[in-house]
Amino acid sequence: MGAPAAPPPHGAGAARPLELTHRDANKQARPAWWIASTVEQKLLVILRDGRKLIGYLRTYDQFANLVLQDTMERMYHSDTYGEEYRGMFVVRGENVVLLGELDEEKEARHLTSLREVPSAEINAVLKAEADARKKADLAIGKILHARGFCVDFAETDHY
Repeated sequence: MGAPAAPPPHGAGAARPLELTHRDANKQARPAWWIASTVEQKLLVILRDGRKLIGYLRTYDQFANLVLQDTMERMYHSDTYGEEYRGMFVVRGENVVLLGELDEEKEARHLTSLREVPSAEINAVLKAEADARKKADLAIGKILHARGFCVDFAETDHY
């Protein structure tokens, strides 16, 4: 084997900051370019606490804080779903896990395979499941604590 190759000169293949305002040479969309192109579009936003919001993006800022209009919160459970109107909704950017453009045709096809139920009904089922999960986690935490493990009993987010 020969001598190791010299590192590339600065600027030739070296890491450089992302330019977030346009597409790069490979036509890959950068996040800021993409979000700017989705203003006035219908979006799906999934939050850290698991909520799913569907609404029209009206504006955003440099911290990815979003303002959604005509927002619906959609809840799923097995083969059912429920929706609750939320209206104008401000989302803090640090709470966004996923943000995506919604294809209304695919959404309509997807919803035909599910049964719509009143939001109060699905909220009650989801709350009962969350309470049961919390109770089970607390019991497991107590067992682990009794065996010498350090257990955080504080509520945390899903991510």
